[in-house]
Amino acid sequence: MRLLCDSGAHEDVDCGLSQTTKGCFGFDSSGGGQPGFGKAARGFEGRPTDFRVWKWRFVTDLGKGAADKIGRRFRCLSLNDNISWLTALGNDYAYEDVFVRQLMNYGKRGDLVLVMSVSGNSPNVVKALEWSKQNGLATVGLVGAKRGRVAELADQVIVIDSTHFGRVEDAHMGICHMLCYAFMENSEIGKV
Repeated sequence: MRLLCDSGAHEDVDCGLSQTTKGCFGFDSSGGGQPGFGKAARGFEGRPTDFRVWKWRFVTDLGKGAADKIGRRFRCLSLNDNISWLTALGNDYAYEDVFVRQLMNYGKRGDLVLVMSVSGNSPNVVKALEWSKQNGLATVGLVGAKRGRVAELADQVIVIDSTHFGRVEDAHMGICHMLCYAFMENSEIGKV
């Protein structure tokens, strides 16, 4: 399994994560937020819900752990955690709108949106990325080997060169953990 960054050029893990870490602060020096989301219906597809819960944990680690270490607050939000809102949006509009409708409330120019999609073609993620691009939000996509539309739309792309869903999801979790610890262990990253 290989990690590819940007347009597929071979880079080592640190290089891709360093660029993404800088992007967390570099897009909006006034304290822009980082809404994060991905295809979160794992629990509804009969699979374990730990990936959805882990995304929540990533936002917790970023908003609390990393922010505590660097002395600068992250305005961060996981768009796949409010089950009642997700259900209402899915039922009243369409499942492909569950993220974009939330971004319409929370997203603002200069925010950073981090998405995760193994296929890169999850309609709800793609639609939210399209809206983000149209509205001046910076975007980072974590995808699997198929890349899909997410890789075409995101400003920064990290590709896990595998089509095995479990392995790609595990790698995405590891990358999110590394991002948090990049801030926790290197407080100078947060100084702009």
